[in-house]
Amino acid sequence: MARRADSAEMYEAAGEWREAALLDDGSLFTPGREIWSTRWLDDLHERFVVGADEGSDPFAAKLRRQLEGAEPAVYQLMGELMYVYFLASNSVKGVTKRRNIEEILGWSPLPVSIPVSFGAALGQGVGGAGSGFSRYRHQLVCFLIEFVLIWKKLNDSDRDRIVTDPWAMRSFIGERIPGSSDGLQRNALLHLFFPETFETVMVRKHKEKIAKAFAHRVSEPADDLDRMLLQIREVLSEEYGESFGFYDDHLWGQWDARKPRRERAEPCTPRGDGRSPEECERGVPTLAGLSDELLVDPDHLERIVRLLRHRRQVIFYGPPGTGKTYVARQLAAHLAGDDDRVEFVQFHPSYAYEDFVEGYRPARVEGGMGGFDLREGPLKRIARQAEKMPDETFVLVIDEINRGNLSKVLGELYFLLEYRDEQISLQYSNDPFSLPGNLWIIGTMNTADRSIARIDTALRRRFTLFRSSLTNHPSRVCWSGG
Repeated sequence: MARRADSAEMYEAAGEWREAALLDDGSLFTPGREIWSTRWLDDLHERFVVGADEGSDPFAAKLRRQLEGAEPAVYQLMGELMYVYFLASNSVKGVTKRRNIEEILGWSPLPVSIPVSFGAALGQGVGGAGSGFSRYRHQLVCFLIEFVLIWKKLNDSDRDRIVTDPWAMRSFIGERIPGSSDGLQRNALLHLFFPETFETVMVRKHKEKIAKAFAHRVSEPADDLDRMLLQIREVLSEEYGESFGFYDDHLWGQWDARKPRRERAEPCTPRGDGRSPEECERGVPTLAGLSDELLVDPDHLERIVRLLRHRRQVIFYGPPGTGKTYVARQLAAHLAGDDDRVEFVQFHPSYAYEDFVEGYRPARVEGGMGGFDLREGPLKRIARQAEKMPDETFVLVIDEINRGNLSKVLGELYFLLEYRDEQISLQYSNDPFSLPGNLWIIGTMNTADRSIARIDTALRRRFTLFRSSLTNHPSRVCWSGG
C-alpha cells in the first residue's frame, strides 16, 4: 500500500479533518466550535474566490486584505483550510507551514493556535508537488473551498457512501469540482483519504511516466491511470516490499530519466555540496540536480551561490539567448524554496524609484474624491518579508537591470547595497530602511542593449559579475566571472 509508515500523525490529522469538516460542521483546532459550516464557507468563498485579488503582492498580503473585517470564525476557517492545503506536501518544510498558518490565525480578533497534537503532522508530508504547489496556491485553495461547499450539499446517504469508497470519491471530485480532475490538490486529498488505494504522487505527469515505465510488469494493464498504478504497486511490492515509494532512490531513476533534485532535503556533508552550515540546518537542497536541469557546469553554479552567500548580489551579463533570465529565476526559486519568497521585476527606461522602492500613486480617498496613496514597491515589500523571516532566504531578481536609469531607480540604495548592516531613511515615508542579510539580489544584463563598461562604476563594484556566452555545444552555455 502507498501509506507511509513514518507519517502516522499526518494520516491521523487527515482523519480528524474528515470527521470534523466533512461529516460535521466542527473544527480541527477548537473541537466543538462551528467553523466548517456553509455559513462561514460562503463568506470565505465570497472573499477569496469571488473577490480574487489579481495584484502582484505576495499571497499573504493579498489574503489579509481579503479577510479584513471578517468574523473570527472566517479567519480560523482559513487557517484550518491552509493546514489541509499544506498537510500532504513535502515541498515545504514543517516549520514554514506552521509559520504561514499561525500568521493567518494571528490576524483574527480572537486568535487561536495550532494544537500540539496537530503540529507534528505538518512535518510529515509525503508527496512532492514541485514549484506548482506554491505557484498555483490560490487555485489550489480555491479548489478546497469549492470541494467542501459542494460536499456540504450532498445528502447524508451519499456522503456516507462516498466517504468510504475511494473510486466514488475520485468520481465525485472529478465530475463535480470544475477543473480538478488532474489537480495537485485533488491527488493530495485522494491519498489522504485513501492511502491504501491512491499514491503519494501528486503530479499527473509523474503518474504517467510511472505507468509507462512499468507497464511491461503488469499482465493486463488497466486503462485508468490510478488503477494502473495500483496494479504496478502490487507487482513491485513482491520485489521492494509493501512500503516502497516511487520517489525512493532505487526506483525514481527507473521511471524518470532526468530524476529531478530531491524534494526532501539531502543530508548535510562536511564539504562538497555547496551549502553553508546554516543552509544545511534549514534543509536547502544541493545544486547537483539543478546544474543538470540548467545545463550549467556545477562548479560555476556553486561558485555563483558561494558569492551570493558572501556578497548577496550578483549580475549575469551577456548576449541575448544565453539563458540569463531563465537561470536567474530557476536559481532564485531553488535557493528560496518557495515562490512567495521570490520577487521578479524588469527595469525599463520609464521605471523609477517610485516604482521600485516606494512612491505616491493615484487612489480614491474619503468621499470618493481622487487623491494619492503612498505605496510600497517590490524592493520594500520583499525586504519587509525577509525581516520577518530571518531564517529563510529571499531572492529579488532584477531583469534587464541596465535598461533602467539606475541612479534614478536606486537612489540612496547605492549605500545599502554596500553597507547591509546600516539603515537609511526613505525619501517619501521617512521610514528607517535596511536590506536584510537574507535578501539576495540577482540581476541580468543584456550586453546587446548596453555595454557593461557603460554601467556606473559604483554599481559595478557592488555586484559580482558573471558572464554568459555561447559555446560550441549547441545546448550549453559557458559561465565565467566572479
